[in-house]
Amino acid sequence: MYVEQMLSDPIKRMKEYCDIELSENELTEAILNAKISKKNKLLYEENEILRKRKSDDLVKPFNADQLVDFCQRFYEERFYKKFEIDEDNKMLVELLSWYFTNDERFTETGRSLKKGILIMGNVGTGKTELMAFFQKNKKCCYTIRHCKKIAEEYLLYSKDSDFTIEGNYSTPIEKPLHDPSVFFQKYIGYCFDDLGTEENKNNYGNKKNVMADIVTSIYDKKDFSKFHMTTNLDKTELERILGTRVTSRMREMFNVFVYNGKDRRK
Repeated sequence: MYVEQMLSDPIKRMKEYCDIELSENELTEAILNAKISKKNKLLYEENEILRKRKSDDLVKPFNADQLVDFCQRFYEERFYKKFEIDEDNKMLVELLSWYFTNDERFTETGRSLKKGILIMGNVGTGKTELMAFFQKNKKCCYTIRHCKKIAEEYLLYSKDSDFTIEGNYSTPIEKPLHDPSVFFQKYIGYCFDDLGTEENKNNYGNKKNVMADIVTSIYDKKDFSKFHMTTNLDKTELERILGTRVTSRMREMFNVFVYNGKDRRK
């Protein structure tokens, strides 16, 4: 009965109460409450329009130039300094801006948008800094974890039968769908920093090459584009540490860039 009344014509409903008189104060209060309710409804609708517009802007793809502009602002806000783009890193910045915007120009260079990124190069050239620069993007955001710390976690958590290092780090991180900081992405990836600085860990007699196992686990799951790496080592050194089988798989998993610019730590 109440629902039927709510859905009925209010003018017709008024006839049911024509014998009820309201005082001037009661009438004024009723009008005021109605206006407050209407204002709140209008504000809600306006906020919904603004929220939707903002959400649409967040998920609308960047082009390469827009991504670099956004990353420059994000980098300055986070590190309180400007990211330096110069002759040493200009070409790599351009290539990565294509990659993280799914620009077909990246594939025209003979590389794949379905692979991750592996940057190899000398110490201090800015490999980590470059990956930190592109960390927030609309292709797939990622968090940066140092390989040495990941290897150390093996000793901390290996007693937990429900936890495996390789299982954890070969699986993208699930995020709440309402998180605007990652452009509402359901999953974000990893960038493993300084591959080769970790040591094999020995736990109760079980010696483990943690990063080799993580790479193998990622390879088995075939979702390469959510994982990236940096290393100071060359191909020969990586093969010595990880083994030929693992480095062979890495060529299938990653777009490899050799970056030997100036030492930016001086």
